[in-house]
Amino acid sequence: MTWWAWTVPSVTIGALFILDFRFFGRAGQAISTAKAARWSIAWLVVGTAFALFVWAVDGADLAGQYLGGYLLERILSVDNLAVLFIVLGGAHVPAEAEIRALSWGLVGALGLRAILIVAGVALLQVIPGLAAVLGAILIVTGLRLFGQEKLVTDHGPGRLQRWTGAVLPSVADYEGRALWVRRDGRRKVTPLVPVIAAVMAADVVFALDSVPAVLSFTRVTWVVLAANAFALLGLRPLYFLVSGLIERLRFLKHGLGVILGIAGISLILDEFHPLPTWVELVSVIVVLGIAVGASLLGVGGRSAQASS
Repeated sequence: MTWWAWTVPSVTIGALFILDFRFFGRAGQAISTAKAARWSIAWLVVGTAFALFVWAVDGADLAGQYLGGYLLERILSVDNLAVLFIVLGGAHVPAEAEIRALSWGLVGALGLRAILIVAGVALLQVIPGLAAVLGAILIVTGLRLFGQEKLVTDHGPGRLQRWTGAVLPSVADYEGRALWVRRDGRRKVTPLVPVIAAVMAADVVFALDSVPAVLSFTRVTWVVLAANAFALLGLRPLYFLVSGLIERLRFLKHGLGVILGIAGISLILDEFHPLPTWVELVSVIVVLGIAVGASLLGVGGRSAQASS
């Protein structure tokens, strides 16, 4: 592994985040569905194309592992989006401040994910049987999704807001996109600060499931980091693209449950006979397609309405 194989992805991802922050959702600009769709597609293409760099560095097998991990992160990020809708909606974040809360929250989340990934890969290398334990946890988590009425439960950043008010000088109302204001000669934080902290916390909780799932594809640290970074890079435009669509995807939670189960089985099999990367990747794509297709076509909708 050469130094530039770490340097090139790091510099590239950093530059892309700056580009995204600079031109998507600038202050005073409304974010249309068309604009969100263009940026979402662009970041999906960029994230997928990064597999070519991985191929050049270490061959087709590792490129396939990256591609599987990246697409899995993108798919599971829908669950993350559902949580973010509740966090921002529950905190009544003004429309003009949503993009800033997402931006700084996801930047902080990327740093926390990096720590989680490095620690996870290191532990998998030194603790025998840990992969099987993580696999079992993913399977249980997937099964729990089948028992939920909704994809996520309602939990806004209320506790963080109360904690912030207790330990930091703060104001009760939002001040546009501002993180702090000056009142009575003192600098005080706005409610946007605990919201950003809540976004970070929500993403880390989500990553406790998604990172082990990606590790079912690969345990090469820089590849897992790249897959997570590119997935987070496309999360902001995806948030505005699918806003209001989550409730229509009634079978999505079942699909995500099956996908987590597939990743869990793959981790368990790694201890005995690893599952081919292409088998896991195709399985994940097929399950997602069935879940989304059934939701949009309204399969079971008439029977559900009749029973109500």
